[in-house]
Amino acid sequence: MSIRSGVTSIVLSGARSDLDSLTVLLGLTKDPIGDSIRNELTKKAATRGIRFATATFSQIAEELRGQCADFDQELLSIVGDYEEFIETETLLEVGNRWLVVFPCGVSIAENKRFDLYYEPPSRPCKHSYRFIGVYDQKSVRYVGAVEAIATVTFTNGKASFVVEAGHLTDAHRTRILGAVEETPYYNLKGNPHRYYLVDSFVPTDARKISAGGIWGMRYLDLTKIISGYNSR
Repeated sequence: MSIRSGVTSIVLSGARSDLDSLTVLLGLTKDPIGDSIRNELTKKAATRGIRFATATFSQIAEELRGQCADFDQELLSIVGDYEEFIETETLLEVGNRWLVVFPCGVSIAENKRFDLYYEPPSRPCKHSYRFIGVYDQKSVRYVGAVEAIATVTFTNGKASFVVEAGHLTDAHRTRILGAVEETPYYNLKGNPHRYYLVDSFVPTDARKISAGGIWGMRYLDLTKIISGYNSR
């Protein structure tokens, strides 16, 4: 494996028959590479009898998840760990292409009411993504654009805010405190929580048509589910 000009290269060799073999140079990148660079590397590889192919880390994660059945929770957990790792290493594609979907249950009414989502701060922060969605009953119910992300800790009843992304306004703080006070089923003061503040959670109904629900956070490629979508 080598890294050159922002491309992580992996050489894969395998015998196709006793008389022939195939060597593939796979270029792994954070974002798709341009046509000119791809053509240049393809030509250079061909002069050495090597086939060149490219993929992003996000595409690898997507393909791995696509090979897992909904009921195979152990494999899905491994793929989830891989997605969290490449997110932590900032290797997932950024921009407007990806929708981060969080599974919700009893909290979804408060998520919509206060236009926010919360999670333990031990999870990787999704600060690179503009859009998030909340999922319940086999459907993404709401989507919104992230305005700010902050971790909130209560000490002797007083809230302290640590901003992780965006600009946290007084209105954002009011919404967070409102969710804390009016959420009866979780003690949001007992432990720190990370809050994703969106402009507004817009109702939608993006249904999961395969069997079973989702068991953890997912990334959805908007270019594949919205015809003509421009992610730039």
